Amino acid sequence: MASPKHQPAVSVVMATYNRSNIIGYSVQSLISGSFQDWELLIIGDACTDDTASLIESINDPRIRFINLKQNCGEQSGPNNVGAEMAKGEYLAFLNHDDLWLPDHLARSIQRLRETGADLIFGQGLAIGQDGHTHSICGALCNVTHAYQAWMSVPATLWVMRRNLMQQIGPWKRANQIRTMPSQDWLFRAHQSGAQIGTCQPVLSQFCKN
Repeated sequence: MASPKHQPAVSVVMATYNRSNIIGYSVQSLISGSFQDWELLIIGDACTDDTASLIESINDPRIRFINLKQNCGEQSGPNNVGAEMAKGEYLAFLNHDDLWLPDHLARSIQRLRETGADLIFGQGLAIGQDGHTHSICGALCNVTHAYQAWMSVPATLWVMRRNLMQQIGPWKRANQIRTMPSQDWLFRAHQSGAQIGTCQPVLSQFCKN
């Protein structure tokens, strides 16, 4: 297990606000993965619940919880703080109500190294309350093998080289743009000429409330 001074291969950023009832499942999906050289930066958007004590109870030195003093009201603020603190060669975002399958990081990083891409995204499954599932970006990955400007790709599916985040800059606030902050950032990366490819296996699950 990594020591606090170890420079991890991957920095994982998780923005959260008062979801201590479910965040543990998302964290455990990372801990249970086959790729173990990571740090997890959980950035609370001025949480007022028991998220801090829950994270402390997990007792993993690779995990840090930072609770912002002022509430941003959306992901962009916490995700930007986490990205600035990240130390890894690679950067990923895991939403606090999503799950990664065990090979998510391993397969994504392998694909980054094989292709030389700047960012890779995989397929996901959305799971409804009735237990039914449908694919997110599944057929698109099989057909295009690369990002297209008309796609909507959840940030939980991304794994990127951290220097791409530094090149493109922070996520914009939702009140500054006409789309979701994550999709605005991804489109800006695309416009910059970044190489954005796909990793076809299903690697993430989304629980839809």
